[in-house]
Amino acid sequence: AAITRVARLELADAAFEPGGTRLMPKWQEGLPKIFDALKQERSVLRISYRRGLQENNALAEARVKALADAIREQWKHERGGYVLPVETEIYAERSAQK
Repeated sequence: AAITRVARLELADAAFEPGGTRLMPKWQEGLPKIFDALKQERSVLRISYRRGLQENNALAEARVKALADAIREQWKHERGGYVLPVETEIYAERSAQK
């Protein structure tokens, strides 16, 4: 069995335009570096989204889906040499109060 590297992309609300599914320009500009890293070694990309305490779950799901779809589409144009599996997870931020 081959061992596959897992590349983790961790995001939260601040990475996206307010109320929307588009990445903020700063994050958008970083995507080429991610693709470069993924080309170096066969990988699985895991998008991990931290949903804020007051954040709508439907918006979090829409954001993760939009980003995963965009990355899959761009990967086709990157010619990375393999099919890139993209996994997603959403987890709720925990309250700092005890």
